[in-house]
Amino acid sequence: MKNIIIIGGGIASYALIPKLSYRENKIFLVDGDEYYPSCSENSTAINCLRGIKKGISPLGDLLYDSHHEFLKFYQAYRPNGVYKGIEQIFFNQDDLQLIKRYPEHQKVDEKCLVKNKDYYVQLEAYFWNFQLFKTWVKENFDFELLQDYVKTINNNELSLHKNGVVNFDHVYCCTNNTNNYYAKFNHDYEIYRSKLKSVKGSFLETNYNCEFSSSTSIKVDGVHYIFRKEDKILQIGSTSEQSDHFIHSKTELDSMYENTKQRLNISIPKRESFNYKTGIRQKGAKRLPFWGPVAPNIDIVNGLYKNGFSFAFMAAKELTKCRNSSS
Repeated sequence: MKNIIIIGGGIASYALIPKLSYRENKIFLVDGDEYYPSCSENSTAINCLRGIKKGISPLGDLLYDSHHEFLKFYQAYRPNGVYKGIEQIFFNQDDLQLIKRYPEHQKVDEKCLVKNKDYYVQLEAYFWNFQLFKTWVKENFDFELLQDYVKTINNNELSLHKNGVVNFDHVYCCTNNTNNYYAKFNHDYEIYRSKLKSVKGSFLETNYNCEFSSSTSIKVDGVHYIFRKEDKILQIGSTSEQSDHFIHSKTELDSMYENTKQRLNISIPKRESFNYKTGIRQKGAKRLPFWGPVAPNIDIVNGLYKNGFSFAFMAAKELTKCRNSSS
C-alpha cells in the first residue's frame, strides 16, 4: 500500500481523489481551508464551453479538452452538487466578435427577460455546489481528511502544523497559493511561478427562489446573473482585480446591482439581502495552468484561474495516467 498525500481543499484536490482511490493506495487529504480559504468555496464558476473550438490557440485547445474531460466525469458519476442548466449570453448587432463566435445566435423577442439587446445564444451549462460535491466525494471514495496545513516537505516526509510528520510515497500539491515549500524543487516551475498573479474575484450572493425550469446564468454587459435553482441562490458578478487581499470589491458590485433594473425584466431581492463574497485565484502567463512533476514523487497543480472546475479534471487525468496504467 502506498501513502498518497493531496494538499489543498479545492476542486483540483477533489477531482484527483476518484482517480487515485483504488485498493493499494492510502490517501490523505490535507485541507487547510481555515488557514488558507479555498477559492472553490467562493466562486461563481460554471462549466460552459462558450463557443470554444480547437485549433485556434493552445489555451483554447486545453479549455476544449478539459471541458470534455469534465463531461466524461459527470456522465460517469452524476455526482451530487453538480447541476445541468443553461447559460444565455445577450449582445447587440454591433458586437461583431460575439456574432462570429456564436453563429447559432437568435433574435430577442418581446418576452425576453433582458432589456435593449438584439441577440442571444443559449448554451449548455453546469452549476456547482462545491460543499455538496465534497460531501459526495467523502461518501463515495476512501481517504483520510486532515484539517491542517503543511510546514515543510523534505525528502519523503511532510511536516504538518498539527499532525506532525507524515511519510509519503507521492504528494500532489493542489494549493492555490504559492508557498515556498515546493517552489525550490524545479527550475521550470519556478519560472512559471514567478509570473503568477493573484487575482481577486468578488460577487454578490443572496437566497432566491428561482422560478426557471433549471439553473440559469444570464450574461449581459459583462455581468453574470446566476440563478442556482437547486440551491435557491442568486449570484451577481463578478469583479476581477489583481490582488491577494480578501477585501470585497464593494463599489463595483454595488454598481452592478444598481444597473440591474436597466438590464433585466426580473424582480430580484433588495440590495440589503445580498452578501459580499470573495475568492483569490492564481493566474498564469497567457492564462495557462501548470500541472506536472517538480521533484521525484511530487506533482503540482497551479494557475487554474477562472477555469478550475474544468482544468481540474484534465489535470487529474494526466497526473494519474501513468500510475493508473501500471496498476
